[in-house]
Amino acid sequence: MSRMDGTSSPSVANELIALAAAATAAGSPRLVQGAALHLVLTPLALVALWSAAAAAAACVGTDGLAGLSGLFSRVPVAGIALLCGGLSLAGLPPLAGFQPQRLLLSALLDAGRHWTVVAVLFADLLIVVALVDAFRRAFLRGQAPRLRWTSGWLSVPLIVSTLALLAIGIWSGPISGWGELVSREVLSISP
Repeated sequence: MSRMDGTSSPSVANELIALAAAATAAGSPRLVQGAALHLVLTPLALVALWSAAAAAAACVGTDGLAGLSGLFSRVPVAGIALLCGGLSLAGLPPLAGFQPQRLLLSALLDAGRHWTVVAVLFADLLIVVALVDAFRRAFLRGQAPRLRWTSGWLSVPLIVSTLALLAIGIWSGPISGWGELVSREVLSISP
């Protein structure tokens, strides 16, 4: 149901911006740390999004947004996972994507890359708009269609990824420590 979320392109752009900025000679430790955290946390957010889309598609029997409505009353876990994954990609607190986004934006501002900050914030805005639109269309509007029976195992990645995004966002100390370790190690390697 990749047509449902529509959020992976801007998130990939943010990740590429982080990696490109960190790879320059003027790349600060915060840029390297933000890039390392993006590499770890973006896939987790995408797992939440894609798992939500897959669960909704399995319940409804279609992979398109057209015709979906009212799913939140019947599959709330998928709706919550979709929101958590998308909002984490946009870097909103208290989710896991906030820490790398904060590091990336503050380091870019310190480096004087104001237009890059604007581009990142614009990409985040696109993610939020696409996410809210998809969520509203598929999960909030109207009555839920007749749903198929699906295995309860479809809920496992939804619950695990959502809880991981929240836990990492709220208690970001261990993942931030890992990011600092990676940035120190990367910056200590001579070319």
